[in-house]
Amino acid sequence: ADIGVRVFDGGATEGSWQVNAVLPLGPMLALEAASGTWPRSPEGFARGRFASFGLRLTRGSAPGTAPGFARLLAPPRGASRVTVMRLERQLVRITLPAPRSESVAIAFEHDAWTPHRMTRETDGRWSVELDLPPGVHKFSLVLNGTRWVVPDGVRTLPDDFGGRVGLLFVR
Repeated sequence: ADIGVRVFDGGATEGSWQVNAVLPLGPMLALEAASGTWPRSPEGFARGRFASFGLRLTRGSAPGTAPGFARLLAPPRGASRVTVMRLERQLVRITLPAPRSESVAIAFEHDAWTPHRMTRETDGRWSVELDLPPGVHKFSLVLNGTRWVVPDGVRTLPDDFGGRVGLLFVR
């Protein structure tokens, strides 16, 4: 059995928490339960409480085991055109295409989904330099100030609101 607890601190997520548990029932079957509160979403939905219970059926390895997790974190098929380059100790440059956008910002879960403006480069790509420690960061793009999206070719996870968030890998 796996049990996890998340407590959010600071910003719009202050006071939010989540407890979840997974109980494997067999090589491809598990019971899942979660409860907690969710923060105000980037789309403006109010904070609230939730509880869920479900049965998960997986293909391949048992739920929660290393091979399944490794598959999740493996690079997606078809190369992502999002690049991350380390400039200094924690300073990284993120570059990505969004050719039909008038403005692009990138927002991360760790700073309460605060959008960081990106700059259009001469080749039509967008970039920003940010302090990001090594690790996996949940993110989303904000196109033209209103549309929250994840770029093609990026690994994603459910965002707990029926959508998806991207995973940005920083070395």
